[in-house]
Amino acid sequence: ILSAQYDFLRPEVDAYVARLKAAGVPVCYQVWPGTLHNFFSMGDQLEIARVAMRNAGAQLRKALHP
Repeated sequence: ILSAQYDFLRPEVDAYVARLKAAGVPVCYQVWPGTLHNFFSMGDQLEIARVAMRNAGAQLRKALHP
């Protein structure tokens, strides 16, 4: 799960992550510093979005193919 540092939905994401962890679900959660809501879809414009995309892909591969 990822979130932007300045995302208006971040409190909900934080609460969701906390509930998953409380339920014993393994969670990888990263908040990307200096970013705004929807930064992840701006890979053609923002280097941090490209880095976040690569990181998300690596985490997904790790989870699906341990």
